[in-house]
Amino acid sequence: NEVWLGGIEFNPGMIAVPAGTTVTWINKDSEVHTITSIDGLFNASVLPTTSFSYNFTEPGTFSYYCEPHGGMAGTVIVR
Repeated sequence: NEVWLGGIEFNPGMIAVPAGTTVTWINKDSEVHTITSIDGLFNASVLPTTSFSYNFTEPGTFSYYCEPHGGMAGTVIVR
């Protein structure tokens, strides 16, 4: 239930989890990234060597991106 940030990408770019799961994004990069939900659920700055976690309680498909790095995007699928 972890997504690593590094090399200007989310790894993995897509993750599928059951409802009630907490997903943690860990910045392994030397740059600041954001985890910005397209639907406004969350928007967090993640400094190098820090992390951000969010608990997905409802099923659905949740897309997100990094504001400073527009091509950096990912998806969480909650079953």
